[in-house]
Amino acid sequence: MWLARVIRRLFGPIIGFSFAIIVFGTSVFGNYIVTLFLPMITVFNFHLKWRALMDRAISFWMVIPMFYLQFVYGVKIRVTGDSIEADEPAIIIMNHRTRLDWLYFKLALWRVNPWLMTTYRIALKELVKHVPGIGFGMQFMQYIFLKRDMNVDFPRMDKAIEYYSESKQNYQV
Repeated sequence: MWLARVIRRLFGPIIGFSFAIIVFGTSVFGNYIVTLFLPMITVFNFHLKWRALMDRAISFWMVIPMFYLQFVYGVKIRVTGDSIEADEPAIIIMNHRTRLDWLYFKLALWRVNPWLMTTYRIALKELVKHVPGIGFGMQFMQYIFLKRDMNVDFPRMDKAIEYYSESKQNYQV
C-alpha cells in the first residue's frame, strides 16, 4: 500500500509512539463515556439495550487500531479456514504467538464480517483486567479473565456462558 509506505517514511520514528498514545488515550476517554451509560442498567433496567450499546461502542473504538494496522503499518490479512457466522455462537481457538495477536484477530474478524466485532469475547489472563484504561473496557465487554486455577476458572466460564446466553446474543468466544 503506497499510503502506508509514504507515512512510514515521513513519520517512521513517531508512528509506534503515536499508536500507543492514541490507543491508550482513547481507551481512557472511552471509559468515561461508558460510565455515563451505567444508569441505564440500574435506574432504567435496560440491561440488554446497554449491553448492545456497549458492544457496538467498543467495536467502533477498535476501528482506530485496525486503521493503524492496515493503512499506516501496511499489514495484510488473509483469512482462511471455516467461516464464522455472526448469527451463530462459536468457539475460536488461536495459537497465541505474540502479545499483539488480538489486534490481528480483530482485523481478521472485520475482514470476515464487521458485525463479528460486536459479538466476540476473549478469554485472557486475570492480570490484564487491572491495566488502566483498557482493563476497564475489557471488564465492561464481559471478557473471561482466567486465573489458571481450574477451581476458579470453571465457575467463571460457566457464569460467563450463562450471561452470554441470557443476553440473547450469539457470541464468539
